[in-house]
Amino acid sequence: MSAPRRILFVNHVSRVSGAELSLVDLLRRLDRARFGPVAVIPGAGELAELLAGCGVPCHFLPLRRLRKTFNPFRLVGAAVSVLDVSRQLAALIRAERIDLVHANSNTAQLYAGPAARRAGVPCIWHTRDLVSLGPLGHWMGRHATRTLAISECVRRHVSRYVRDSATLHVVCSRIAIPEPVTPAARAAARAEFGWSTEAPVIGMIGQLVPWKGQRAFIECAALIAAQISAARFVIVGGDLFDEHRAYRDELQACVAELGLGSRLTFTGQRPDAAALLAGLDVFVHPVEREPLGRVVLEAMAAGKPVVAVNACGPGEIIRDRVDGLLSPTATPAELAAAVLTLIRDPGLAARLGAAARLRVERDFAILQTVQQIATIYDELLGTEGTHAHRH
Repeated sequence: MSAPRRILFVNHVSRVSGAELSLVDLLRRLDRARFGPVAVIPGAGELAELLAGCGVPCHFLPLRRLRKTFNPFRLVGAAVSVLDVSRQLAALIRAERIDLVHANSNTAQLYAGPAARRAGVPCIWHTRDLVSLGPLGHWMGRHATRTLAISECVRRHVSRYVRDSATLHVVCSRIAIPEPVTPAARAAARAEFGWSTEAPVIGMIGQLVPWKGQRAFIECAALIAAQISAARFVIVGGDLFDEHRAYRDELQACVAELGLGSRLTFTGQRPDAAALLAGLDVFVHPVEREPLGRVVLEAMAAGKPVVAVNACGPGEIIRDRVDGLLSPTATPAELAAAVLTLIRDPGLAARLGAAARLRVERDFAILQTVQQIATIYDELLGTEGTHAHRH
């Protein structure tokens, strides 16, 4: 048997959010008899610990999160940093005898694409966003041997940057299917926050950044609370990179202004965010431009009825009134109307939650994604055969 082909995964942050969880899900199940993963990240931290737990060797290079700017000095500084780190990355590719580079984000592709070309190995650009990339996007596309988009809407978005449509594939970020929620898990999640067994609990999970729609959720909560005084609400997630302090203050002020008080809880960043789903009656995803919505899949897998916006990723995942409810927009009134429908019709909520679980089990289980990616590796590396994946 030939030696495993060495795959270098590049991730531009050391903190963990959806993209990193999807990467770890892949690495845990990738057939090590065929592929030998190695990772490059900026430094020690939560992601490094997860990679170590997967048995993946990890190298640290000074990759930076890059933010849009029109300041010429910052632009020059960012360009110099990218070129310098790309040279270091190319040297690492040669030293580690890497066969293929897999960039786990748009920013990672800025570093990985030119490094892979310099070292003479193929590069995969795994794009997970709907942000406009401008001329830089075309440059990133030219440095990708294959481009993977996490949803059809992301594929349409990034297609403008990829010359050859045959090299652009939709590979959905599916999830590991959890055990069904038990009454004990539900009780434990509610006990932590003092929620009674009877109180309707509505929640959302997402980083505390404006585009995730926490403001719309709070305003939606106020409309629901005006009609159902026993309702309780929870926002799970934090400002991972400490870049949105003003937004956090704005949300707190909004809660006070609308008189929600102790009825709405901010948990901050929680590593066990998925476990908190057990305590919810309805999950709301108030995002208008969500590339996919991994947390939507997690809520559905937990058997929760989901209210999401009929656009982008969630609009591809959820079938309205079959395995969730789709709101035309993210306006608080429309979101509240959908939530109230579910609270007032427990039978419908139960049916949608059960159907949601089945939908994820059938169409969004992680092994489907692992097989798709392994097949693309085979195509790029000129190998043949099937793979036996670990659960």
